[in-house]
Amino acid sequence: MNSIILCLFLLDPNPMIPNISPLAYDSSNVRFIGNWPFGPANAVALDMSRNLVFLGAGGGINIINLSNPSNPVEVGQIKTRGLVEGLYYLNNRIYVAGGKYGMEIWDVTNPSAPSKLGYIITPGYARDVFISGSYAYIADWTNGLRIINISNPANPVEVGYWDNDPGVTMAVFVSGNYAYLADYDMGGLIIIDVSNPTNPQQIGSYDTPGICWDVFVSSPYAYIADFVGGLLILNISNPANPYYVGSCFPQGWAMGVWVSGSYAYLANFDAGLRIINISNPSSPFEAGYYNTPGNSFEVMIYDNYSYVADGPGGLRIVNVSNPSNPSEVGTFTSLNYTRGIYTTGSYAYLANDYGGLQICNISNPNNPIRVGYLDTPGICWDVFVQGNYAYVADYLSMQIINISTPSNPYEVGSWSSPGLALQVYVSGNYAYVADWNMGLRILNISNPSNPVEVGYCMPPQRVHSVFVSGNYAYVADTSMGLVIINISNPSAPSIVGVCDIPGYAWSVFVYGSYAYVLDWYQGLRIINVLNPSNPYQVGFCGLSGFNEDIFIWNNYAYIAGYQSGLRIVDISNPTNPHEVGYYITADYAYGVSVAGNNVYIGDYSAGLQVYNGPIVSIEESKESAMHNPLHIFTNPISPLANINLPLDGTVQIYDIYGRAISFQSDYNNLTNRLESGVYFLKIRDKVYKFVVVK
Repeated sequence: MNSIILCLFLLDPNPMIPNISPLAYDSSNVRFIGNWPFGPANAVALDMSRNLVFLGAGGGINIINLSNPSNPVEVGQIKTRGLVEGLYYLNNRIYVAGGKYGMEIWDVTNPSAPSKLGYIITPGYARDVFISGSYAYIADWTNGLRIINISNPANPVEVGYWDNDPGVTMAVFVSGNYAYLADYDMGGLIIIDVSNPTNPQQIGSYDTPGICWDVFVSSPYAYIADFVGGLLILNISNPANPYYVGSCFPQGWAMGVWVSGSYAYLANFDAGLRIINISNPSSPFEAGYYNTPGNSFEVMIYDNYSYVADGPGGLRIVNVSNPSNPSEVGTFTSLNYTRGIYTTGSYAYLANDYGGLQICNISNPNNPIRVGYLDTPGICWDVFVQGNYAYVADYLSMQIINISTPSNPYEVGSWSSPGLALQVYVSGNYAYVADWNMGLRILNISNPSNPVEVGYCMPPQRVHSVFVSGNYAYVADTSMGLVIINISNPSAPSIVGVCDIPGYAWSVFVYGSYAYVLDWYQGLRIINVLNPSNPYQVGFCGLSGFNEDIFIWNNYAYIAGYQSGLRIVDISNPTNPHEVGYYITADYAYGVSVAGNNVYIGDYSAGLQVYNGPIVSIEESKESAMHNPLHIFTNPISPLANINLPLDGTVQIYDIYGRAISFQSDYNNLTNRLESGVYFLKIRDKVYKFVVVK
């Protein structure tokens, strides 16, 4: 006999059951805590009635006051859950195309205190968004065009879609009754009739010669940023039959386009801003250009200024009143790509590629805040902290930075690398540098202002990672596997043991009698190193994707996977490691560090992400079941459970590990489809627990 036993306690809706959909917030036994998600500038939107620019930077948005274009000032921030791929501003609201996290809607009436109004998870990857009337049109990557009713921003609802299989929809522009899609796998411009939003229909297309990346419509023409195909101009006066008018091929890859007056402005990746005279659409020509320092992804024009989202170059404000001689008048610096991470005390130290060292206060892990930074001369790849100093593997050098005052870090010493400094480990008076093709380098750092190399060891291949324990350095060598080096005499280190592995040894962490080695594309290998001269593998856990970094804490291995996010492996039995949790992060997980109950991920474009896991228990509130409006009851005719929902809104069921269970919209006959166990029912912002017993 099937029955439902109700545990009628109202739970905290935030941590245990993510406020999410299973497609986007894909996780098991891990919960999101907070983030500081900023990275390279990828999108831009304007509210010039208030002199505001919204800069999509990694997984966040900088809100910038432009009253003085030569001195842009940040007045607010938005922390989104996904990567900010596209932005659209209208009537004090900013609409965010958030990659795998769908679309978010924010109220920015008060720029210094924006508030999230609502969100919707799309089935694909939200790449761009355009607002027209009561609808948001989302370019959803391999899932085509999604049309969302936003009349109630707290509860946006999909009303129609057009599937682009097998295409990849990059951008959308809506004009009148038509949506114009940039779709590179289906051959270019796709024209969709959206006069009936519940039933959009393709009526025309044009196969472009390059990769259709962006589109701007100014009747009767569509202007296409066609990547290697430059600027393409099509006549769309008859949407069913668009035809070629003209083209221009400036330097670079056309990724964004904006049209104003007689000019088209292209964001041309590494070739910066290109200005094309389109007064004669059949014969466009380049009138001028401005080489930005980063990679230009998107551009918008207002009056005589262009606003360029320039990737690592941040926001570039360029005066284009004279198109043949554009000049930069102001900048706003954005972050770069976060790779390595180190946490200690109340701070997280981020190795931010060309952005140098970034320091975040994590005393409140729900809301990390950047408190200081220092640009380094190279590519900031990894960081290790000991005492008042941060030691940075800066690709062509190691930098020593005084961090005694986190808000004011400064360089005190450096060492030039003969190879490529990819990782650094500090123990006592020595720094051990994984120097790629130049092996392991050992530096005396007793005088931080004058680090001196005292020894080195050259395994035959490439050293990617190093961990020091006692008298031994454990090196991940990409071809040899785990290499154990005796460093009792730092001036004469010597190899004492090797454990070959089938793939590429990428990262290593030593705890107790075991070395935990990440095999880059195969998984975790556990190697017994009790006898350093005879290391041998005792356990293996296969993990998909490319495994970048590892941290051991208690009985768990926490792994940053380039494509697979955070993975957690139970290593309590080294001979039988097994995965117990994961969280698919916003971008590519490069670095991992654990402090207390929290896991900190260096998430490439999405900065710092904070998680908690594995979740081993659920703490319930003490609210009485008497106040619970939810009713789950047994059908008197059959031993099946039904749910009576007195509230309208999104409903989702999760299992004990936080995994979403999809029943579409049918929540009747539950016990016929659920195994015995503990489950959670989420209705809007309330979460209820129930137990199925069979």
